[in-house]
Amino acid sequence: MNKKRFFRRFAAWITTAIMAASLAGCASQESPVSLTANSTASGSTTATTGSWQQQDVTPSEDARSFRSVITLADGTVRMLEMRGDNTVVLWASSDNGVSWQESPNDWAQQTGAGSFGVTRLLPGGSCFVTTVTAGEGERSFHYWIQNAGSSTLQSVTLPDSFVELSDAQPVDEDTLLLLGLTLSPASGDVPDVLVDENGMMRTIAVWKLELSTGTCEELPGLANDFGGSTISGMAPDPSEPDSFYSLRYLESGAQLVHTSLNGSSSVVFENLPDPSAFASCSDEDGNYYYASQAGIYRVAKGGSLAELVVDGSATTLANTNNTPWGMTRCADGSFLVIVLESQTSQDEQGGGSLPRVYRYYWDADATTAPASSTLTVWSLENSDTVRSAITLYEAAHPGCTVEYEAALEDSAVTQEDAVSNLNAALLAGSGPDVIILDGLDWEAYEEKGLLADLSSYVDTSTLQANLAEPFLNEDGGACVLPARFTIPVLCGSREDLDAAQTLDGLAGLLLSLPARPAWDASDSGYYQPLDEPYGLGFVSVEQLLNFALETSAPALTEGGVNSSAVADVLHFVQQVGSYYGMDHYQGLISNGVVSGSDTGEGVSYGDGSYECFSTGNARMAWDEMLIPAYVQAVHTEDDSFTVALRPGLTEGAFLPKTLVGISVSSSRSEEAGAFVATLFGDEVQNTWQQDGMPVQAAALNSSISRNCPDDAARSNAQELIDALKTPVTQTDSTVYTALLESANALVAGETTLEQAQTGVEDALALYLAEQS
Repeated sequence: MNKKRFFRRFAAWITTAIMAASLAGCASQESPVSLTANSTASGSTTATTGSWQQQDVTPSEDARSFRSVITLADGTVRMLEMRGDNTVVLWASSDNGVSWQESPNDWAQQTGAGSFGVTRLLPGGSCFVTTVTAGEGERSFHYWIQNAGSSTLQSVTLPDSFVELSDAQPVDEDTLLLLGLTLSPASGDVPDVLVDENGMMRTIAVWKLELSTGTCEELPGLANDFGGSTISGMAPDPSEPDSFYSLRYLESGAQLVHTSLNGSSSVVFENLPDPSAFASCSDEDGNYYYASQAGIYRVAKGGSLAELVVDGSATTLANTNNTPWGMTRCADGSFLVIVLESQTSQDEQGGGSLPRVYRYYWDADATTAPASSTLTVWSLENSDTVRSAITLYEAAHPGCTVEYEAALEDSAVTQEDAVSNLNAALLAGSGPDVIILDGLDWEAYEEKGLLADLSSYVDTSTLQANLAEPFLNEDGGACVLPARFTIPVLCGSREDLDAAQTLDGLAGLLLSLPARPAWDASDSGYYQPLDEPYGLGFVSVEQLLNFALETSAPALTEGGVNSSAVADVLHFVQQVGSYYGMDHYQGLISNGVVSGSDTGEGVSYGDGSYECFSTGNARMAWDEMLIPAYVQAVHTEDDSFTVALRPGLTEGAFLPKTLVGISVSSSRSEEAGAFVATLFGDEVQNTWQQDGMPVQAAALNSSISRNCPDDAARSNAQELIDALKTPVTQTDSTVYTALLESANALVAGETTLEQAQTGVEDALALYLAEQS
C-alpha cells in the first residue's frame, strides 16, 4: 500500500483539529465584536447592558504558530511565536493581552538547532525547549531550560532509556509532565519484530521533570492514562500541589480527570460537552476552563456542571473549520485564545491555517439586543453546520441573535428526557423555533403536523435530487430536509467487493479469513503487520451492530415488524462477532486518524479504515464517508481499491445529517425561515464541515471536483452519490437497546438466534404501536 502521512488521533471518535476553507464573515477583527448578553425576563423587549466582547490581539503577522500562552503569578502574560525562518519570539503583555512586547532570542545560535520541537513556558517564567538536529538520515533531540530572567539555555539530560518526547505540560512553576517513548525490557509475549537486538522495546511512558534541579523521575502509575502523543486537555490545579486536569476519551465521550503525581486519579466530569484537546487552563482556585466551538466553558472546582461562560456562537470560535489551539485566563478575568483559522487559496485548490490570538473580555457598558429578537434553535447534539449558519445569520441580521441549545451538552440530561421535554413544549405550542431532528423520528414529527413547510425558504430544485426526493411530499413541499449527509461505505478489491454485496456474502468472506485479535491501539502488536490480514477491523459488538444497522435499519419495520430482516441483521452479527471472539472485546479503545487533503479539507479514518490503511492488518476498509476526499485517499492508498456502498438490507443507504424543521407554532416563522435559508445557502453549503457533505447539487459537484483530482476517484465518488436512495436515521432507543442486548448475548453464546429475534420483534411491535 502507498502509505500517507498521518498523525494519531487523540480521541476515541474523530473530532480533532483539521482546517479547511474559511467561512465568509469569520475573518479576524481588530475592533471588538459583541457576544452574549445577560439574560432578560421572558418576553422582555428591553435591551440589556453588559456582554462579552471579542478582540483580535494577534501580535505578529509572521507567525507559523503561537504556542504556550500562559499567565504568570504577577499577572504578566507570556506566549511563544514560532516563525517559518526557524526563529522563536517570546511575547509579553502587562495589560492582559491588549498590547504585546517582543523579546527575540538566539536559541538557534546557542544550540545549532535546525528546528525546534516541544517547547513550553511555565507559570514561574522559565521555559523548556526541545531542539532538533538532523544528520546522516537521523534526527537527534536535545533538551534545554531557560530560567526566568535569563537569556541563556542550560542543557537538561534526560534518562538513557528516554527515546523521544511527544508532549510536555507544566504542573506548577517548576515541574513539567513529560510524555514520550522509552526503552524497556520486552516481555516474552511481545512479537520479535518489536524487540531490538538488546531485548528492549519502545513503550509510552510519563516522567516528572523538576526544572530547578534537572531531576527526571518516571511515573509508571500514569503511563496508561494517556493515549496517543499528547496529554489532552491538560491544565494544572494550583489549589492542590502536584495535581492536574486532563481528558480521557472513551467510546461514550470524554471524561475530565483529576490526577495527582502520586498516581491517584478521579473522574471529575463524565461526558464533558465539546471537549477541547488543546485549549484549556485553570485559575488559582482550581477551576477548569476550556475553549471549543461552542465558546468558553468553566467547570468549577468540586462542581458537577460545565457552565458556558462565553457563548461562542457569534465569534471566530464558532467557525467549525477553526481550531482553538491554546488559552489562558488573565488576571482581570478575561481570556486569551490561540485559534488556528483555516484559509483557502484563491483557486480553491488548497489552503492552510493562519494562527490568530483573540481576547474575550466582559464589557459592562455594551448594549445587547432585546430578547424578542432572539431565534431559538434546538438539537440533541452539537452541529458544526448549525454553528456556521448561526455566525452567518447573525452577521447578516444585525440586532438578531440565535440561542442554540444542544440538549445533551448538559450531562445531567438523558436523551429520553431531552426528547420528552421537546415534545411537551411543541405540543403546548411553545418550544424552539428551529429543530434539528438528528437522532429523532423525523417522520413522526411530520405526520403529527408539528412542522411547517420549508419550500418557501429552500429551493429544493437546487438540491441533489436523489437526496432530497425521500423528504418531498406529493406537491413538492417538505417539512424536513437534510443540510448534510454521509455515506456508509466498504472499500476493497473488486473481487472482494463482488463477494460482499450482501450481509451474508460479507459474513462468508470474513469467516474465510483469519479472525481479528482482541487488541486495540494500546497493544504493541496492533501496529505490526500480520502474516495474513483479517477481513475488517471492529473494536466492539456495538460497532459491528451499527455497521449493519446503518444500511439495514429501515428494513426492520418494512410492512410492519419484518421478521426476516431482524433475523438477517442478528445472524450477521452473531456470525462475525462469534468468529472474532468479540465476547473478549472488553473495553477496547477505538482509534483512527484525520489527515489534511490537498484542498485543506479533512479526511477522517475510523477503526475500519485505520486498521486497513494505517496498520495494514485488515484486508478491507469500512467507514462513514464524510467528504469526497475520502475516495481520493482510498485510491491513493491502494490503486486496486474501490469505494462501494456498504452491503445491507436497504438499497442505496445514506445517512442524512442536520435534518432541519421549523416548528409550526413558532412566533418567528420568517426569521426561522431566513435561518433555514442560510443553512442551505451558498456560503454554508460551499464550505467543508465535519458533519458531512453538502446537499446542494452545485456545492456537492464542486466538492467532488475539488477533492477528487484523479479521474478514477472522481468517477468512483460520483457513482456513489448517484446510487443513493434511502435515508437511514437513528434507530429508536428502546429498539436499539433490545438489538444491542440481543447481539451481545448471541456473541457470548448466552441465547439462541430465535430467542434474540423474539426479543427484538417485541420491542419493534411496541414501538410501532406507540407511533400509531
